Amino acid sequence: MESVGMSELPHTIGELKDLKILRLSRCYELRKLPDSIWGLESLVELDLSYAKVTELPESIGFLSNLKVIRIDHSGISKIPATIGMMEKLQEFHAEKCLQLEGDIPSGMGSLSFLKILNLSDTRIRSTVPDLSNLTGLVNLIVSDCSDESLSSPWDADCVQTPNLKWVGRLSRLETLKLVHKSITAPPVELASLPGLEQLVLSCFELQSLTQPLPPTLSVLKLINFNSLAELSPRSDLKYLSSLELCKSWLMEIPLNRFGQLENLRELTVSNCAFLGRLSCLSGLKKLRVLRLLNCPKLVEIQDLVELESLETIRIEQCGSLVRLPNLLNLKKLRAMEIRFCRSLPSLPPLSRVAFEDCHLVVDGCDKLANHNGPFRLHRLCSYFFLTSQLASSGLIGDANACNKTLHILRKCLTSKDETLIDGLELQG
Repeated sequence: MESVGMSELPHTIGELKDLKILRLSRCYELRKLPDSIWGLESLVELDLSYAKVTELPESIGFLSNLKVIRIDHSGISKIPATIGMMEKLQEFHAEKCLQLEGDIPSGMGSLSFLKILNLSDTRIRSTVPDLSNLTGLVNLIVSDCSDESLSSPWDADCVQTPNLKWVGRLSRLETLKLVHKSITAPPVELASLPGLEQLVLSCFELQSLTQPLPPTLSVLKLINFNSLAELSPRSDLKYLSSLELCKSWLMEIPLNRFGQLENLRELTVSNCAFLGRLSCLSGLKKLRVLRLLNCPKLVEIQDLVELESLETIRIEQCGSLVRLPNLLNLKKLRAMEIRFCRSLPSLPPLSRVAFEDCHLVVDGCDKLANHNGPFRLHRLCSYFFLTSQLASSGLIGDANACNKTLHILRKCLTSKDETLIDGLELQG
């Protein structure tokens, strides 16, 4: 019954004793489930994702065969206390349930078959209770509605951090995300999670990670931290392929503090209001993607020229950046985006190989608008340069303005390249 425009279910639905799957996804008019739902004694899966249902009836606890509940993007505002009665429940999905508030029922800790608990982007006001009995849990995700707009980590002194020692007993965990205002210190026994692959933590001092991180990690995201001491020397992150640092309060982030990241493929640094320097990148020999987003005080990126495996560079909203080093050694570079870096006066030179293949996007960089420097704009990127010119002038669609911009663009090219834009002339 997905996407059906019904406003309510008939009370007789409880008579469907053999029904195993009930999908009410995207039933935007549906506001309530009847209490008779407890009669669906064979139900295995209930899907209310994107529905406008505001509550799950307490009688849902009598669905003893239920294995999967999906309420993602729904209007559900509370997890019923009777959820602890569903002994066979394996998956509970509540991603982006923006109305979901209150506490996580302690009865969740008795759901011994639970494998997935996803409370991402909700308004749950407390962190998870002791779930140490859920030894089969594979994915544990708890986060606030906006995990990148948390309060300052210095406010952590006002919050009593819950005891998370039990996390170390969930030996089958593969994904762990704990991003909540009540969590100001990370679990201390992460090393005992032999299969952990993805880890997202928020609002803490890195030196509180006194135990080594699991060597199986492939994805690591740290949010809202105010210190960067070296990780435990026993941490071996040789399999880490993606590292994201978000909303750091530091002025410098030296990447060597994370140890030998010999297989790192992607690095993202975002929303770091005070970051002025990103340093010690030279050891990232296999890095392919570098993203620097919304770091308004960033002025220096060290060792960029040594990242010979780099294929993509994206720099956005870094308003203090006035210089990029030459990129002549980056022969594998295939895409470079520079957006809203309003102080950047020039673009760096590329190697001949990269020049032939690199797809360049320039947008909102005011000081680059009339730049006549040595960098020759490649044919794949010239229209982005043109778009930036027209957007800044407010004359998009005006033929004379287009031709004027093409004239400026032609001055940036050699005579050999001028033919690339000959076909772009517009008639007034």
